[in-house]
Amino acid sequence: MKRHLFCFFFILFISIGSMTVVSFLFGAKEPTSGVQKDFTGYLDQLFEDWVSADSITLHYRLSAPEKYGIHASAPSLSGSYFSDADDYENELKKLHSFSSSSLNRKQKKLYHILEDYLTRQKNLAQFPLYQTVFSPTTGLQAQLPVTLCEYPLRTEEDILTYFALLEQIPDYFHQLFEQEEKKSAQGLFVCDRILDQIISQMNAFLKEKEKTPLITTFDERISSLSLSPKQKKSYAARNQSLILHTVLPAYRTLMQNLLSLKGTGTNDLGLCYYDRGKEYYAALTAALTGSDRSPAQMIQMTEDNISDCYDELEEILYLHPASYDRFLDTDLSELVPSTEKDILSWLRNHLSKDFPTPANVSFQVKTVPSCLEAYVSPAFYMIPSIDSFHDNTIYLNQFSLSSLTSPYSVLAHEGYPGHLYQITYFYSHLDHPIHTLCDYNGYVEGWATYAENLSYTFLDYGKDSAIIARLFQINHILNLAIPSRIDLGVHYEGWNKRNVTKFLSHLGLEKEEVSEDIFDSILAEPGNYLSYYIGFLEILSTKQHYDNIAKETNNYEDFYCSFLTNGPCDFSYFTNFPTNQD
Repeated sequence: MKRHLFCFFFILFISIGSMTVVSFLFGAKEPTSGVQKDFTGYLDQLFEDWVSADSITLHYRLSAPEKYGIHASAPSLSGSYFSDADDYENELKKLHSFSSSSLNRKQKKLYHILEDYLTRQKNLAQFPLYQTVFSPTTGLQAQLPVTLCEYPLRTEEDILTYFALLEQIPDYFHQLFEQEEKKSAQGLFVCDRILDQIISQMNAFLKEKEKTPLITTFDERISSLSLSPKQKKSYAARNQSLILHTVLPAYRTLMQNLLSLKGTGTNDLGLCYYDRGKEYYAALTAALTGSDRSPAQMIQMTEDNISDCYDELEEILYLHPASYDRFLDTDLSELVPSTEKDILSWLRNHLSKDFPTPANVSFQVKTVPSCLEAYVSPAFYMIPSIDSFHDNTIYLNQFSLSSLTSPYSVLAHEGYPGHLYQITYFYSHLDHPIHTLCDYNGYVEGWATYAENLSYTFLDYGKDSAIIARLFQINHILNLAIPSRIDLGVHYEGWNKRNVTKFLSHLGLEKEEVSEDIFDSILAEPGNYLSYYIGFLEILSTKQHYDNIAKETNNYEDFYCSFLTNGPCDFSYFTNFPTNQD
């Protein structure tokens, strides 16, 4: 099973040739025993092999791979170090050849994370045809344009590599379509409703033609390079030709090919209606959340949280009705700066003393291209390279955010104290770059969700400020808890639209169109909400565990420092908290 890395906009284009073995153990003490030195060598080689499997991964992860002894060979758009469950099993055997008891503390952490990550991915890789590549919001076809627009053009060689990658898109799309044909033959292709949404998104992108951001942003992307005006003009013309005559036709062909499979999807309900569907969903939720809880346990956890939120809401309505009215009338734009960049600066400056000092980095805010507004996420943070994370970019989708009075909470999620803060802090305390290749969405999105929720307490709402802040927090939690419960219901318990409508009605949400929209979005992106919500609940659980041990509920400096320094991992790692602090 090939893992496509476009989902986090990590994409890196450049394949690798030979590489001298160098130690990547950043800031760590030199291993003292033979086993420790061998383990460091193993991590170095694994990182080299893994990061260089495709050019996009390499180019996005490392700004200067040659400093790591990595030298790019022919540009490659597709590739994967792990192709199936056997590959993960073989890597686990290599890992298990080392005795963890002989490793130092930081190595033991990396051993645990690798073992857990490889195990979760091995379980998921047993279902290659169940996995989703094309979907309306997080699908590759929707994310690729932004990834290409943000592909760093640092040198003239990067431009040539970029062009080579554009030339490979037709073949790459053909490979992906062949996988869809296999899914179709097994009755696993998407249902027609979801396919129509995917096609609609692709049509919107194709209609841009010369106005596509892949063309309109190119001059700016190469403006800082030491090229003559004639060279820049030539490269711009070459880029436009490739987009118009290679990339857009490839999209059109892919769209037509996908349409040829319309009607072959046998299931317009949840994953559990497929053979082994519940088993796949369990593996998927484990990989997405980093939680050891089963779907059934997640259901109970979610229902308890929803019930607690409604109980707390009813208590506030009974005891503080005027505060609830003020909450409804609160305009966040009146409480924060007017521009996105100023809001981010304000958030950074208002981090409490409990938070570790942020990394010294810069940031910019961009808007999602208009042709993608209706289909991509409301906002996203572009992950910087490991060795050059000073410059950071956040994208805002003005179409999705138009109903908000202020993007404050979104910027807290994507910026401070959310993704930008967490990632750059983690990178500045990195033990070994192999850790950055272990994707733990539950940790990353759970933290950003926690940060967004906490950000409501940073504001001064005037009278009854604490109560109003809590109402914003409850509203935020329910907006994730409810669709998460539906996700579990649809894909694990077999809920249909009628079940979803009944569930929403029980909660006082009775609009038929709302239940249909939620049902379709969850059908198209299984488990997507759980990364955010279950990750958030697991962080609250970890924090409570810390409270029970530290007995200091008003000082979280040690908790935040350890949680952020340890970096993305499964939540079981924190079972021994704070024993496992670095």
